[in-house]
Amino acid sequence: MTGIETSAFPPGTQTLTRGLSVIEAVAEGHSTLMEIASVIGCSRSTTHRLASTLVQAGYLRSTSSANGQSFILGSRLVEMGFLARDQLPVVTLARDHLTALGAKTCDTVHLGIRGGC
Repeated sequence: MTGIETSAFPPGTQTLTRGLSVIEAVAEGHSTLMEIASVIGCSRSTTHRLASTLVQAGYLRSTSSANGQSFILGSRLVEMGFLARDQLPVVTLARDHLTALGAKTCDTVHLGIRGGC
């Protein structure tokens, strides 16, 4: 099973962890309801309810094709990614310096933070 192991969390959090597992499955490239259900170990109907709720909340997008309904990541995840990045203390500290460097060099400046360090 991909994603989050629901038994590792306190009782009453199963739906939340399953919803997060749906997002992770879609992020890994599983786009159809059958694929997602198989990966997270839930029935198709449970997976459909979870995915539909995530679509309503903007965390997933539903697309239709000749092969049926499929899911992709939604814009709400991008928004949250930007918020998470902005909450990093190093970003706050570096912002003024990087803005000044960009103005001096007339170039685009990026800050990279190596993960897992």
